[in-house]
Order: sequence, then C-alpha cells, then structure tokens
Amino acid sequence: MNNKRFKKLLPIFLMLPILILSAGSYFKLKNNRAPLEISGIYFEEPQYMNPFQLSTTSGDIFTDEDFKGQWTLMFFGFTYCPDVCPTTLAMLDSIVKKIEKEQPRMKPPQVVFISVDPERDTLEHIQRYTNYFNDDFIGVTGSAVQLSKLSRQVGVIYEKVFITPSEPENYMMEHSTSISMINPKGSIQAIFTSPHDINALSEDIVAVYNNYR
Repeated sequence: MNNKRFKKLLPIFLMLPILILSAGSYFKLKNNRAPLEISGIYFEEPQYMNPFQLSTTSGDIFTDEDFKGQWTLMFFGFTYCPDVCPTTLAMLDSIVKKIEKEQPRMKPPQVVFISVDPERDTLEHIQRYTNYFNDDFIGVTGSAVQLSKLSRQVGVIYEKVFITPSEPENYMMEHSTSISMINPKGSIQAIFTSPHDINALSEDIVAVYNNYR
C-alpha cells in the first residue's frame, strides 16, 4: 500500500487473524473436533453479525436479515477497480457455476458485492457492473458510516488514495481483498484470504458447507 496512514493501520489488522486463530484453536480443542483447513480463517464458533443497513441496486434495503436462509459470499470493492475486483467477481461467477454443476445437492451461495466508493458508484452503475458478471449477483452500497458498520465486522479496511492531489475526482480505493462466507443463520463462518484460486476456493466453500452444524 502506498498510503502512509493505511500502512500504519495494516499491522494492527494483520494481527487480527492470529488472535482469532488462537481463539479458534481453543474451541476446536474444547469440542474435540479436527480443525477444518482452508485458505483463510474458519470459525468453529461462527461470529455473530451486528445489525447494519445498506441499499441494493433494486432500490431495496439490504440488512443482516438478508443473509439468513442461504449461504452468502461477500466481497468489498469498487467499480472503477482496474484489476482485483473484476478478476474476483469473474472468479466468483465461475465458482457459483462450478458448485451448481458439481454439487447438485448444494444450493449455490448468493454473491454480494459491496461498493466502498459511494461517491462514484451509483446504484444504477453498480447494477450494470454486477450484471456484467452474473445477473444474480447482488450489488449494494451505503454511506461511509453504514459501510463501516459492516466492513469492521469482517476485518475489511479501505481508504481513498488520491492519484493527483490537485484533482480530487482522480482517486483509487485501496481495500482488502478477502471474501467472507456467511452461514444461513447470518453469522460469519469463514473468511477466505488472497490470493484466490478457483479450484481451491471452490473446495474450501464446499468443505465449509459440509462441516456446518
């Protein structure tokens, strides 16, 4: 990251997975179950999600209640992202289709794309963007305060980085690239860290699904 403030915050967040893994190890030993190995963090004790409220591209309100009843893969980004976001959304489209084909008894997870750039990403623009990858993808965004209420719960950080200081409209959004997996009860079950691989991530998603109690 090339932003000084972002760099100062990064070590704090890098420590977070270590602390979470330590706590998870305790629960794994307590329940006498073999740990589930994935490319990221698996929560033996799913993390409760606090209430939040965002807006969908269809004009509806999106809250924590919309996670309940199905599995969800959640990714934060922005539509002006030159590489990571389109690559990740294309990968998630492939994964959903792969699961649908190879796991007939498993309902494919819903995919939620959350824009961290509400200044430029209008709901109409987000809809066109998500539909390009998959018509079923859900695009949402909200105010800075609303986005923060959700992003903090999954350890996602983001910040505006100006490319040209004299041109305030010329900026990028530095952001975490993890993918969160929310269980049907609306709790955080896993966080997949980058780099992401289609086959490996597909296997991890199915493993989390099969391990769910």
